[in-house]
Order: sequence, then C-alpha cells, then structure tokens
Amino acid sequence: TKNGPLDEDEFTEVQLHASVSASILERIPTLRHLAPGARYHHERWDGMGYPEGLKGDHIPLLAVSDSYDATTPNRAYRPSRGHHVAMDEIARGTGVQLGPRVAAAFLSLPDHFFNSIRRARPPLRVGRVQRAAFGSESAYGDAQFLVG
Repeated sequence: TKNGPLDEDEFTEVQLHASVSASILERIPTLRHLAPGARYHHERWDGMGYPEGLKGDHIPLLAVSDSYDATTPNRAYRPSRGHHVAMDEIARGTGVQLGPRVAAAFLSLPDHFFNSIRRARPPLRVGRVQRAAFGSESAYGDAQFLVG
C-alpha cells in the first residue's frame, strides 16, 4: 500500500514472495503440487521475470491467468481495471511477458466464460488481521489477508 515506487531493497523483498510461497506449499503434502505455480508465476516469456529468469517455453503456463488475476480484482492500491482491460494487457504482453500460444488460447475464451466464473464465486475482500489474533510472537504482525 506504499504511495510511490518501491526502492531497490523493497522490490527485492517483494520478489521473495514467489519463493517463500513455494517453500510453504512444498511442506504441505496436499498442496505440494501447487508449489511450482507459486514459484514461477512472475517469470516472463522474455526472461526478465523472477525468481529464476526463466525464458520461453521453460516458464509454466499459469503466467497468463496470473496476469488476468492481477488486473481484474480490486487491490489495496487501485480499483479493478475490468475484464476488457485485462484482455488488452494480455494481448499487449504476448511474446514479451506471456507465451504466444498460451496467451492466444486464453484470449480466445468467450466473455461468457469469465462472466460465469465471476457469478459462481463471491468476490474476496481484503481485511485487516490484527496482531492480537495471532499472539504477540506472530510473524504476521498487522498483515492484510484475503477474507472470503
């Protein structure tokens, strides 16, 4: 929720979320299969992503859905930019950020497909969880979590 751009140290810390999330999921047997998605969801087709700088067909397929999901919900720092804006961003990122074949397949999905998904699940809201809810030794502090 910082106003303004992140400095280099802050951006480096933000980037850790991919590896930390994967590490957590790897320790939970029933969720272990989700770890690669968490680890590589910021990799880019052009190799400029993180954490490993994977390039081309070496990146997992989920980058397109992550791009869509980063655009369409309300965020603490901006309102939803909507379905059509997300689809336009995916089209612009094809071959640079996103794999051409996967992006083309995603862009070919009809609008009613996305509408049915939105109707099927209620939107999540961001809620503040106070330190007291976890005890004074919690690593979560006064963190924000998605609450359904």
